[in-house]
Amino acid sequence: MRIQLEENFNNKEYENFIVKDTKNTFYHSSKHIKFLEDILNAKAFAITAKENSQLIGILPFFLKESKYGKVVNSFPFFGSYGGVISNDSEAMRKILESLNNFNEENDVLSSVIVSNPFNRNEEIYNKFYNFNAKEDRLIQCTILENKSQEIIWNNLEQRV
Repeated sequence: MRIQLEENFNNKEYENFIVKDTKNTFYHSSKHIKFLEDILNAKAFAITAKENSQLIGILPFFLKESKYGKVVNSFPFFGSYGGVISNDSEAMRKILESLNNFNEENDVLSSVIVSNPFNRNEEIYNKFYNFNAKEDRLIQCTILENKSQEIIWNNLEQRV
């Protein structure tokens, strides 16, 4: 397995990889990453895991320089779910270890991952991601499958 830091990962290979798993969200899309790069004036990076030249895991993140130091965030803004995208626990481990090394080698002040709540892999972060604070968050998710527009609108609270 080859682990690598990449700067220009917004490509067809990445897009094909993320659409294979229905647990990924809009936040993982190349379009959203490009949007964030533009509005934040920050560069998107990724740590990738490849097996036999096939992408098996990726951790997209942003690096931003502030007057206090460097900040790493996968993905910025509350509710933007980031984290490692992979179904291979060994790839996830190696990617997180690589992020820890990146943070140390680049004297990163703060490193944040708001993991995707649709992936139930919190234990991997507890074991292999170097953090000094953890915040648990709740989400609300309404399943809209097989519901007509009329039913959806009629079930929303009036202020919505």
